[in-house]
Formats: sequence, structure tokens, C-alpha cells
Amino acid sequence: MTQIKVDESKDNEVLGTVVLIISLILATAINALIKVAGSRLPSMQRIFYRTIIVFIGSLVLALRDKKNWNIEKSDSPWVLMRCIGGLGGSFASFYCLTKMNIADYTALSRLGPFFVALLSMIFFKEKIRLSSWLLYALAFAGGLMIIKPAGNSSLVPSLLVLCGAFFGSLAVISLRAMSKVSKPLLVAINAGVILVVSGLITIFNHVKPEKSELLILIFAVGAPDLLYQILLAKAYSLCPPSKLTIYTYLLIVFSSIAGFILGEVPDILSWIGYAVIIGASLAMYYINGKSLHHHQLKPEP
Repeated sequence: MTQIKVDESKDNEVLGTVVLIISLILATAINALIKVAGSRLPSMQRIFYRTIIVFIGSLVLALRDKKNWNIEKSDSPWVLMRCIGGLGGSFASFYCLTKMNIADYTALSRLGPFFVALLSMIFFKEKIRLSSWLLYALAFAGGLMIIKPAGNSSLVPSLLVLCGAFFGSLAVISLRAMSKVSKPLLVAINAGVILVVSGLITIFNHVKPEKSELLILIFAVGAPDLLYQILLAKAYSLCPPSKLTIYTYLLIVFSSIAGFILGEVPDILSWIGYAVIIGASLAMYYINGKSLHHHQLKPEP
């Protein structure tokens, strides 16, 4: 696998952060709709219906822009990693969101940034300061205030969420590695693999869907998911994963709001958790900005 040069541009960092936050809002809406759709259909069948429009839409976008179809042989491991991460993450989300509330699922899935940071150190040789690790831990502590370890989530779904967080980190790392490759093409390849695998499993475990289930999974979940994946790929191509991951904790806040709409009322400890997460995110942004400013003012030797 080739080494990746990270663009440290301040403009790219700000734009990447904005794009990421928009994608998080979309992810929250998608998770809420997956929960509303229910678990009557098998997880792989629901994934299959969701992925249809993602595959078609991303393929159309990819065919309209072929200038970055430069996937080389050395990119093959990254493509495989992207597909494995996408499939594993999809199964975890569709299964676990119907077994536990949105806030619990989201808080546990925020372990993903720790995996991303570790993998970034391994593959990209990125250096992560001690202050960053402390802020990751602080943000995760805020997540624990929301999830409350003594909650009623069962063990199996919780463990699967952790597995899904790891698979999601594989997808993030692969996107960063192939930052110059067409994003719609990468989404199309990933969706195609998921479509084939989930389709084959659905053939042997098919349940007749209701019209409302099809509409939600194909259009209300599938279409936003296509946009979400493109925005996520764009965000991580603009800014190093180690600088963006702290902001993904905002997904806990968005998900808690969605849970409130669905009848989940946050308590005072949850509100403290929100404040901790937002505070850690702002602190990380300040530290990264200060470090970059110092680097830019440092005279050349």
C-alpha cells in the first residue's frame, strides 16, 4: 500500500469539517428511518432494498465523470477494505438500530474514531498529540454519560455495534487512501458488492415486504444514504481523519434529538454529556487551528 500525503490546508480543514457535519445530520435522519421501518424484514433484505438506489445513483454519477477512474493495482487492498467496511457497517446498523435506542447505538459507535486514529498512525504515519488522545477520551466519556453503562441494551447488539465501529473505520481509512479516485465510483463499487452479497442471502431468506417498508427503505433511506456516502468521502479527502474524527461525536447530539422526537426524553446526565462532547470538539478545533497557525508562521530554514 502506498503512503499518503496529507493536505494540511486550513481552507480544506474548514470545508471538510462543514461537509462532515452535513453528512452527520443526514446519517441521523437515516438511522431514525431505519428504526421506523422496523425489523419485520431480515437485516440483509432491508440492506438490499436500501442499496438499490445507492448503487444506481452512484453509478450514474460515476459514468458522468470518468476523469478520476484511475484505480491502480496498488489500490486493490484499499478497495477491498472499503467494501468489507461498508458491508460490515451496514449489517451492524440495520440489526442494532432495531434492538436498541438511537442514542445507545450512536454512543457506542463513537468508538470508531479511536480505531480511525490508530489506523491513521499505522497506514499514514500521522502523529497524534497527547492532548488529542485526552480529548478523544473526554468526548467518549460524554458519550457514556448519554448511554449510561447500566442501561438496558443487551450484550449482543452492543458488541455488534463495536464491530460495526471497527468496520466503519476501515471504510474511512480506505477513503482517505484513495482520495484522488472518483468518489461516486468508490461508492458504486462498494454498493455493488453489498447489493450482490445481500441479494444472494435474500434469495434464501426472503420475506414479502409491505409497500410502506419498500418506500421507506428504497427512497427515504436509500436516497439520503447515497448523498451521505458522497459527502463523507469528500470530507475525508479534504482533511486528515485524525482532525475530523472528534467532530463525529456531534452525531450523538443529533441522534439524541432524533430520539427525543421518537419519544426518548433525555435526562440531565445526557445533557451534561452533550455539553462535554461539544466542548471537546471545540477544544480540538482550537488546538488544531493554533498548531496550524504556528506552523505557517514558522520561517523556512
